Amino acid sequence: MKRHWRALSTHAHILAILHLHPRITMREVAAAVGITER
Repeated sequence: MKRHWRALSTHAHILAILHLHPRITMREVAAAVGITER
């Protein structure tokens, strides 16, 4: 799997998404960031 360089860490990306969309589900966050939900 090819990894892409990102300016934000995964953690920062998740925090930004939660700030912009406070009612988003964890499944939606995982899909937006490209990780699996746990």
